[in-house]
Amino acid sequence: MTIYLFQKKKELGAVISFSFAILTKTWPILFFIPIAKGIKNKKLIILIIVFPVLFVFIYGWLFKSSLIDIAKTIISYQGLWGIWGVWVILGRLGRLGVFWQKMTTLIFLVNFFCNSWFNKEKNLIKNILELLFFFFIFTANFSIQYFTWIIPFLILIKPRNYLFLIILISLFLFSFYYFWLYCVGCKITPTWLGATQNIIGFILWFSFIKVGYLSK
Repeated sequence: MTIYLFQKKKELGAVISFSFAILTKTWPILFFIPIAKGIKNKKLIILIIVFPVLFVFIYGWLFKSSLIDIAKTIISYQGLWGIWGVWVILGRLGRLGVFWQKMTTLIFLVNFFCNSWFNKEKNLIKNILELLFFFFIFTANFSIQYFTWIIPFLILIKPRNYLFLIILISLFLFSFYYFWLYCVGCKITPTWLGATQNIIGFILWFSFIKVGYLSK
């Protein structure tokens, strides 16, 4: 909705929509920089915090929660560490403790926002797609539902081999939903399915590199 309103030159509506998006899920804040850069009336940027701040105070008042407790919950909210990309190796070996897991997450976020700041792409949709490629290649924390973020942008921009990437994403998602829906009684993932997920996952991760950077 935010991007649609930007395309329609309705900045106020776009900013309010983005503020509400951050309220409902924290991940849209990853795209704060390109959104802020795209706002011509910079005075509107302050409105981005309206819904998050307002509802934080409402939540604190209703449930008697301190701002510190709410902040801790927000900061600790993240995907699973070491289940995607090159981080799978360290995740499987269990070589990094919680402190270093947090540090790798912090390092990734710093690099992500630096990449976002120096991204010169003027087209907002292309800009966000480039950031999503960076995210999927380098993120240390991951959940499979994150794939839903990139699908609309792939369809809109249609980079080279994007259909192949969408097919791989679909297969990877299906491998997990198959287990959850049709192997309800299974206490552990069958070996054949785990191996399939690992193979598809690696090919998919490499495909993000190929489509996002090597096919330009």
